Amino acid sequence: MKQRLNHETGERTEEESSMVGNHRTEETLAFDSPEAMIRYDAARTTVPPQMRDRVMRSISQESGESNPRPWWKRWMPF
Repeated sequence: MKQRLNHETGERTEEESSMVGNHRTEETLAFDSPEAMIRYDAARTTVPPQMRDRVMRSISQESGESNPRPWWKRWMPF
């Protein structure tokens, strides 16, 4: 029983050591806010042209439909 436990423990440490060897070492970054992290990521990510065109079409269609008048102008006619 004791030999079996030692053998299993030995396998785990070998697996763990091989996993550590496979990890890439990356520079750790610290951001002041979530917005700073998003800006950092956006500056390094390219948007596919099809996706950009689709989003731009969607935005152009919404701009005319949204917010015809503020709610307070509907309640208080001046």
